Amino acid sequence: MTLDINGRTVEVEIAEVAPGTEPQHKRERQGVAELVKRVFGREAAIIHTPAGAPILTGSQHKANISISHGADIAAIAYSDLTISPGIDVEAPRRQLCNVASRFLTETEAEEANGIMERLLDYWTAKEAVYKAALTPGLPLKAINIDRSRGTAMASDRIFALKWIRREGATICVAAGDADIY
Repeated sequence: MTLDINGRTVEVEIAEVAPGTEPQHKRERQGVAELVKRVFGREAAIIHTPAGAPILTGSQHKANISISHGADIAAIAYSDLTISPGIDVEAPRRQLCNVASRFLTETEAEEANGIMERLLDYWTAKEAVYKAALTPGLPLKAINIDRSRGTAMASDRIFALKWIRREGATICVAAGDADIY
């Protein structure tokens, strides 16, 4: 699907991961690899920088890419080289309530008020922005989310956000200018 996120075009591919005998994490990673091949060709693959950021290889396409998997979902977000995308997939889990004080600002915590959907919005947005910002070590509390506007601020950069709701999961896509490439 093509998302227009405040004037930034980001392509998103999402796939359900089939049940199997392999561990869930391994099946989800395989799902991401299959999505990459389906979109960018049989030879396409993802390698990672020393900081962990994904890089598309083996394809004639030049794109910035972000990957995520969880809740039996594999997802990729990609864009041209002028945009830095980020994507995150998360299932509702009680642990988010337990660790909310570690990733939410005071204002965000008041707005979330322990409501799982809001916690998922904040968590997935912060993770997606962290990936799009390409700033290793960026504290999640230093990423300020404005849910009502669908924006985030981190490292003096503004990111546009879009949430996608799936059965049993929330997905957030972030898009920022790729001025650090």
